[in-house]
Amino acid sequence: MTEPKPYKSHNQQIKILRERGMNIPKGAAASKVIRILEKENYYNVINGYKDIFLEKNPVSGEIIKPEKFKRGTSFDEVSALYYFDRELRNLCLKYLLKIESALKSTISYRFSEKFKGQTNPYFNLNNYTDNPHKTLDVAKNIATLSNAISYKSRDNSINHYLSEHGTVPLWVLVNILTLGNINHFYGCLDDELQNTIAKDFSDYFNRDGWKIDNKNIHLEARDVQGILKIINNFRNVCAHEEILYNHTIKRLPQVRNIEEYLEINLSNRDGNLFLLLTMLRFYFTKKEAKDFFDQFKQLINEYISQIKNESVEFELVLLTMGFDRDNPTLFNHPLY
Repeated sequence: MTEPKPYKSHNQQIKILRERGMNIPKGAAASKVIRILEKENYYNVINGYKDIFLEKNPVSGEIIKPEKFKRGTSFDEVSALYYFDRELRNLCLKYLLKIESALKSTISYRFSEKFKGQTNPYFNLNNYTDNPHKTLDVAKNIATLSNAISYKSRDNSINHYLSEHGTVPLWVLVNILTLGNINHFYGCLDDELQNTIAKDFSDYFNRDGWKIDNKNIHLEARDVQGILKIINNFRNVCAHEEILYNHTIKRLPQVRNIEEYLEINLSNRDGNLFLLLTMLRFYFTKKEAKDFFDQFKQLINEYISQIKNESVEFELVLLTMGFDRDNPTLFNHPLY
């Protein structure tokens, strides 16, 4: 059994950082660092955001042990990356929640439309795919919906429908489901219903979205499933306040029609923030897309001068997020 790490005072933590090569002047500057550590926690700021500031083996790219900060690294720069990532999470989550609402609305509407007149149609095995390989998935989906109702039975909306009508419509139930639940629900639908919903999202984008060269797109069920998985993955990162700027998805879902539309091969890219923003455009109206990317660019411009020394520049943060080296500010990025 390994020994637990011993307690370190803020002054001891600063001493450790200095010994590793971080530039922290004494006096008022050190007092400022202590105030930040008091509010934000050493582990969150340093352990979470130190990696791009550490010396690496030029051959393997691995962080050199014992850890040493690159020449010129200051605490202000590491904390700036921490604050940038927090604001980036908040921005993304704001729009991801809008998209989540749209997904829940469309899926519940189309399912309820197809099975109107039935009581609790989402509990009927026959209302889902007849693919024998998905029988267990369908059963798990129904169990999830039942458990959600039981768990949230004291929720005002759920309790009202249970008390007054003895049933909960899907358009009410979806409000207490997670995006992961909705992703699973969509995957259990029959092909016809999946394709109807995919067409809805194609139509939304073709009518109101920020199109490229005025081209329309035809999303298929597998594209929507891929988008759902990607959005859900990043939504959880934002909601749980995990590190966003360097987050990647290890196994990318297939979104071939999107790749063809954008004329890019996403399989050659890491599943990073660039991928998320690429997916978001298919649920944005033109106005939402403009508002989001204006705020995104403003956030970058706010922090671009705060991380800049002889060893690390903000461009490295953008590269980590998946944006091209020759276009670090995104002002002329072909996608946005």
